[in-house]
Amino acid sequence: MLKPVHRDHVSALLPKAISLLLILTALGKGGAILGLFTTSANEIPDTRATPPAATTAPPPEIDPARITQAALFGTGGASDSSPAPRETPPTTPDLDIRFLGVVAASGGEESIAILEESGRQRAYGLGDRLNGHPDARLTEILAKRVLIDVAGRSQQIELEPIQ
Repeated sequence: MLKPVHRDHVSALLPKAISLLLILTALGKGGAILGLFTTSANEIPDTRATPPAATTAPPPEIDPARITQAALFGTGGASDSSPAPRETPPTTPDLDIRFLGVVAASGGEESIAILEESGRQRAYGLGDRLNGHPDARLTEILAKRVLIDVAGRSQQIELEPIQ
């Protein structure tokens, strides 16, 4: 007859059995890893991509005269596209307007000027009529001044200094 197994006996053997199982698993995995390092070079497939064959085409011909004719950086002299010189220089305005700031755009046509009329600030774009002066229209927005056409006379307003 078999002896009954006591609970104390099983609980004493369980940690030893688990330890043995872990050691055997580790040895199996270690052997598999060791096998990777001992495989000969002939058994490992070459997975490297082969580079495409180099083609040597002659470089394109450079024509200095064609580059000069392209006028990549302007012509250096007066061009036909430049605005005609003003007949009379702009005068300082008789209007009660202050030029407070500018949001400059690279093209210039989308720039915004911040003007103050009668103590109230407003934003104006190129070609806009001024609220307090219906005969005044903003014709040019530059970094430090704006030009306003007032009844056919061009007037300029300089940017107010920062206080």
